[in-house]
Amino acid sequence: RSYVFEMDFYAGMIGMLLALQFLIEPNSLMFYDGGIIVVGLILAHAANNMLNDFFDTLHGVDTKGYPRTEYGPHALIDNLISTKGLMIAIFLCNLVDLIIAIYFYQKVGVEIFYFVFAGLGISIFYVAKPIRLKNLGLGELAIGLVYGPLMVGGTFMALTGESFGSPALNNAFLISIPFGLTVMTMSIGKHMDKYEADYAKPIYTLPVIIGVKWASRVCQFTIILFFILTGCAQYDVIIRNGNVYDGSGSSPLVADIAINGDQIVKIQSEIADRGKKEINAQGMVVSP
Repeated sequence: RSYVFEMDFYAGMIGMLLALQFLIEPNSLMFYDGGIIVVGLILAHAANNMLNDFFDTLHGVDTKGYPRTEYGPHALIDNLISTKGLMIAIFLCNLVDLIIAIYFYQKVGVEIFYFVFAGLGISIFYVAKPIRLKNLGLGELAIGLVYGPLMVGGTFMALTGESFGSPALNNAFLISIPFGLTVMTMSIGKHMDKYEADYAKPIYTLPVIIGVKWASRVCQFTIILFFILTGCAQYDVIIRNGNVYDGSGSSPLVADIAINGDQIVKIQSEIADRGKKEINAQGMVVSP
């Protein structure tokens, strides 16, 4: 199902663009690291697709005539690979991702593993017992979480080194939500298309639980929310962590500066709001 890998590319690109905007002097290595991240995201998605095929076949969900076997080749049902071969492929994809995670651990610290293992847990228990998020009406929300905060936020952390609790990473999480909503909406639509087959199994996706009519309402709401959220940055520019000289002759203050238009509208030690553009001025002088 390689035709959906473009979503991983988009998530990685959003994280990279946020990092480029945040870093005053990004080096060429950042683009190399960004490419590694995109490869890792695609491999994680590939492993997830294969896990879905394995567990859904194991649990009797994927059978001849079920929509999953009709809209694309199925690794096991179409005899494209043996079960053992599929498990080896899953292992190899995850092994490469682990190597990539270790590489970024050496650069930014242990927090990068929180993203890695959260994503892996969702990937496994999306269809695996005993949780099976997809069968609890939570699969769509989980997909939005993965493609929003986990993929975009994780990319931003890996490239900038910003840790949990930092305003910059919190803002990256917020900015990731609209993209996560679009992928979640796509997933709801896919499950609406399979409503009759899932209802008959039964597989309790969100459309099966609340009905197609209300599922379509949820899709409409998330699309509207996407446009609302993409336009709600509070400031044009936020300069963070700079040594601020205010012209009074006093010692510099390490602070954030918020700017709208050509006016400074706020200076304080930490601005929790987000800007359309954010600049990390750590170790640099900021002065009018």
